[in-house]
Amino acid sequence: MFKLIYLYLTLTLIPIFNAGMDNEIVNILLILGLGGMVYYNFKCKENIYIEKNSPLYFYLIFIIYAGLSFFWSIYKLRTMIEFLQLLLYGLVLFLTINLSKEEKMKTIKIVTLFGFLIALLGILEYVFIKPQRIVSAFFNPNPFGTYLVMLFLFSLGFYLKNEKRKFAFSSVVFFIALLLSGSRGALIALVVSLPFIFLDSKGSAKRDILRTLFIVIAGFILTRGLVYITPIVQNNLNINIDFLSNLIRKDSLTGTSFTGRIEFWKAGLRAFIEKPRTGFGLGTFFSAYFLGYGKNQWYSRFAHNHYIQTLTELGIIGFILFLIFVGSVIFTFFKIYKKEHDVCYVGSFAAIIAFFAHIFIEFSWNFPAVTMTAFWIIGLNLSSDKSKYILNIKPLFSRIISIGLLLLVILHTVSTNVYKIGFKFEDNGDDLKALKAYHTINTIYPINPNGMLFESNIYVKDYNESLDLDKLDKGIEYAKKAVDLAPFEGKLHTHLAQLYYSKGDYENAKKEYELGKKICRICGI
Repeated sequence: MFKLIYLYLTLTLIPIFNAGMDNEIVNILLILGLGGMVYYNFKCKENIYIEKNSPLYFYLIFIIYAGLSFFWSIYKLRTMIEFLQLLLYGLVLFLTINLSKEEKMKTIKIVTLFGFLIALLGILEYVFIKPQRIVSAFFNPNPFGTYLVMLFLFSLGFYLKNEKRKFAFSSVVFFIALLLSGSRGALIALVVSLPFIFLDSKGSAKRDILRTLFIVIAGFILTRGLVYITPIVQNNLNINIDFLSNLIRKDSLTGTSFTGRIEFWKAGLRAFIEKPRTGFGLGTFFSAYFLGYGKNQWYSRFAHNHYIQTLTELGIIGFILFLIFVGSVIFTFFKIYKKEHDVCYVGSFAAIIAFFAHIFIEFSWNFPAVTMTAFWIIGLNLSSDKSKYILNIKPLFSRIISIGLLLLVILHTVSTNVYKIGFKFEDNGDDLKALKAYHTINTIYPINPNGMLFESNIYVKDYNESLDLDKLDKGIEYAKKAVDLAPFEGKLHTHLAQLYYSKGDYENAKKEYELGKKICRICGI
């Protein structure tokens, strides 16, 4: 029962809260999930079995390596955040695999329903608020497009094999929302993956193709109708919406969209050459970008190509492990095709192909709602057969791992909130309590460069009031710690430069200022 309830919560709540992007909902749900695993381990005392050469097996190897990159990461805080996200994806995959067929069907109904409501919210947003690219509960239309294309293909495949009209209706809604998202990458991924819908058609190929054409045409017609009525609904007949132009956006095809991506990829590859074996650490592309900067106006937090991003962050070793995982997923789906499989199979296969295709030109992997949904879809098509398992994790070992990871997530989450408490103390003028809060968490969990900056600022503020040079030295000490934790963060270098200048150390002040200015210019600050 725990597995089912937890998946209900995770698969429905994360898409609602900014798709889980930089949102504490991920950590909260991870705490609940790991806490449940600890309770289950103590209560049931069962072994955990993982099949050799399964996607879960290869993902486990990948996530272990990604976690180890923390030790050589150039931005440990971001590495930890990304690691916790990977942990969540793995937990969703593991729990979904271990559901019964009836429980899997229940999750299909709930995910489709909530996805339908999120898509409908985006459509209503377009009609009643503003006729622009819709984002719904997401804050970026491109990852939203990935989410929609996966659910569209999944629902369509389910309808073709199950003939339940509600899945046909939801497919139409997902397709309308996909068009209104204006995500060209998602549409390209759709074109690439749609043929997989007919992989299992055999004698029903003609019928399946006609039904698919009907849903796609209906989606286009209804979308055109929505575009037509939107100015009327919003009482603004001066709105001139050219649906096709808005969808294609030809000015950016060879401009910002295409050129920008090429520059991001080049920067990532140049940075990779600097550290090819191990990379710079999980989640550090935005920081490593400095080393691959092409001396132009382009900068991005993400590579807009997760394969290149993985190469930059985890080096050739991590890249190969990631490709093995991707390959194991696709190979497993082909193996399932030759056997008896569930009605959700073809839609799942097409959805996964779309996902792996879209992350080649977009940063959707970094949106937990998108990747988590993909891992759920993978898990739906895998089964828990103990006769095939090679990794047999004993209850004691699984308890140690679960408890250790649970404590890590709690520590990470609590540290973030302790800083917020410190902010409140500062707002109330109680700098001493704020300093105590910052110092405590910086001592227990010393990986946050911003936390070191907060502590430095308190000492600098005290110095400005008292002119006590010991306070200035303390401010410099913690500013240097912040720089060590994030060597390519421009604002930290400029902050340290100011402190050196105040102390009269003009040589170091100039050095830090020049470096900070250079990095800030790259990042567009």
